[in-house]
This record gives sequence, structure tokens and C-alpha cells, in this order.
Amino acid sequence: MDKTVKFFTLGCKVNQYDAEVLKEHFLNTGFKELKSGLKADVYVVNTCTVTHAADRKSRYYIQYARRSNPQAKIFVAGCLAELSSDRVLSMPGVTQVLKRRDAEDILNVSSGISDFSGRTRAFLKVQDGCNRFCSYCIVPLV
Repeated sequence: MDKTVKFFTLGCKVNQYDAEVLKEHFLNTGFKELKSGLKADVYVVNTCTVTHAADRKSRYYIQYARRSNPQAKIFVAGCLAELSSDRVLSMPGVTQVLKRRDAEDILNVSSGISDFSGRTRAFLKVQDGCNRFCSYCIVPLV
């Protein structure tokens, strides 16, 4: 029986790029990606925290993964995981928080995408976030 993985990605193009890197890692290590409503062995939730709605959706997908398969491993990445890793890790079912700096070491993931199937444009990652620290923006903190 194949090991299966399902991805939920919220937020910006950086999150979409990072999710593609993680997807390649899982597919190259023998996992099959599920896109339908079937339950997976592993869930990867790439979160966003730019707004309260993004936080709520991120938590929803983590809870959805747990309800879908309580025995599944749930990995949480992205900005909410960066900003509130302790809170995310305390959520029922969360196996591990994958911070950007640690993802390469934890999963032995090298950055870069080799396949752009299903997309009309390729991703080229040139930066992570912003360092301007505008008073209204959370991005530089994550």
C-alpha cells in the first residue's frame, strides 16, 4: 500500500513555492499525493498569518486533517507556524512544526523546484518576506 500525503497551502506565492519544495520531497521519498477527499497518512498544512481570517483558516485545515485521519502525521509550516510555533504544536494531532530554517535539516529538503506541472507560470523565489517593519504589517516578524 502506498504512503499518501495531502497538502493545504494558504497565503502568498512564497508559501506556494515552499509547499512545492515540500511536495517534491514527499513524492521523491515514495509518497503519493492525494487531492480528493480520501484520508491521507501525512498532512502538510502550510499556514498564513497575515490576517485573523488567515489564522482561522490555517487552524481549520489543521483540525480538518486531524478529523480526516486521527492517526495521520500532521506537519505544519508557514507563517503561523513561525510566529506561534508553541501554540500550533499544542494543537491536537500536530506532529511537528516545520520552521523555514529547520525544514532543510528536518526533512533533508533542498530548495528548488524541478517540476511546474499544473501551472501556467514557473516560480522563481527571490526573497522570503520583507524587512521594512511597517507598523501595520506582521510579515517581517515571520
